[in-house]
Amino acid sequence: MLHKVVPFLALLLQPLVQADGHGGANETTSMVHSFTGYLADMLCTRLEIAPDAANMILNPFEHTVRCQLLPACIRSGYGLVQNIGSSGENLYRVAATFDEPGSDYVADLLMSMDSTINNLRV
Repeated sequence: MLHKVVPFLALLLQPLVQADGHGGANETTSMVHSFTGYLADMLCTRLEIAPDAANMILNPFEHTVRCQLLPACIRSGYGLVQNIGSSGENLYRVAATFDEPGSDYVADLLMSMDSTINNLRV
């Protein structure tokens, strides 16, 4: 399995992350929040089963760059999903979303990557 860890992305996008502190999106905040999770487009997280067959609730790490660059996925914006399940149990949910400039940056970053990469952990 190919994977890419993108630790610098969190630093670059900190002012562009939207979160309400309860695992959902709200308004842009100037406070610094730290999130760790998998990069995902919002369309596939709503569908739960992505077009590339990744189950976004149980294993979003299988979600490919190719899928995240589908036109509808780009338009939906991007965010981070985190595991909120109990020990040994996967249950991923959206922890934060990027605003429009942040999502544009993520799309540009994804376009620079090999489309077969998955496991985009930040």
